Amino acid sequence: MRFYYNYYASIKQKPLVKELSDEVSAFIVSDGKIKKVNREKLDKCVLCCIQNCITATNKTTNTLTLSLKESSFYVGPIFNGVEVKSKKLSYTYFKYVIEYLYNYGYIDLTLGYSIKGKYGVVNNKSSSIKILEPFVDILKPYLSSDDYDSSKVLSCVVLKDEKGKPKAFRVVSKVKHYIESMNAYNSVFKDRVKLGDETLEIFFCRIFKNTFSEFGRYNERMSNFQTLKPDTRKQIMIDGEPVVEIDFNSLHTSICYSSLCVDIPSEFGDKFDPYTIELKGYSDFTNRKLGKLCMMALLNTTSRRSALGVINAEIQEDRDLVVNKGGKS
Repeated sequence: MRFYYNYYASIKQKPLVKELSDEVSAFIVSDGKIKKVNREKLDKCVLCCIQNCITATNKTTNTLTLSLKESSFYVGPIFNGVEVKSKKLSYTYFKYVIEYLYNYGYIDLTLGYSIKGKYGVVNNKSSSIKILEPFVDILKPYLSSDDYDSSKVLSCVVLKDEKGKPKAFRVVSKVKHYIESMNAYNSVFKDRVKLGDETLEIFFCRIFKNTFSEFGRYNERMSNFQTLKPDTRKQIMIDGEPVVEIDFNSLHTSICYSSLCVDIPSEFGDKFDPYTIELKGYSDFTNRKLGKLCMMALLNTTSRRSALGVINAEIQEDRDLVVNKGGKS
């Protein structure tokens, strides 16, 4: 599950925040890091960590991916267009909290990395924390699903700038309609989607780029659905009923052809596959997989350099694809 740097006020969790903040504060002072601790900044970071860990534990997962880059903390949280500066987390105190939890055996910490090559990032891995049993025991009195509401923390409408960073916006009537529609849409899925015995929290948002006049791509924010492998996805149940996934052949490239008024079957025949490439020594399966990877990278990035970076990163993740030239014919 992804770690979110947003949080909400909770009277129920106040005693735990105070207790943990007292301990972290003593840890900071005893180590000589800071002479006088800013409890307001510390409490915010502790509350954010507690709520993320409670959410993860409620979802029967113990691992959260997060960014420990200082740049992630430059901008305050933006909630449905409104920048909430009062909720901005301190990078310094956040790292102290993580360090305390790690040193006292409450979490395991795995640091991420980023490898850069000629065409940008070729491989990267996010940092992650794993919640250990001693911390789960502390959280147990607070593990109430009724106490967590995604709509209090996550934006259901996001506006991004040219660099892909969220930015604030005015909530005019049109945008207000988007927010209300998405909240209603998310309420439909509440407590209805299951994977085995686990209830999956599904929270969708719409992501716009620069303007609300176009795009508005739907995105599942909790990463509980989109990141599932195809075989695992087949096990999802909604209201106890199995689900099916409707697959459109070459959807994105077909849309591109249609935008140029080109009808694929009449122009190229019914068996035409826009992802097919012919690299000598590789199976048809591998050729198509590489072709699709390249096409998707080109359609979803803004420059040749970015596309090559994505392709390199994917190949680094799946070395067998090029080393063994594919396992299927």
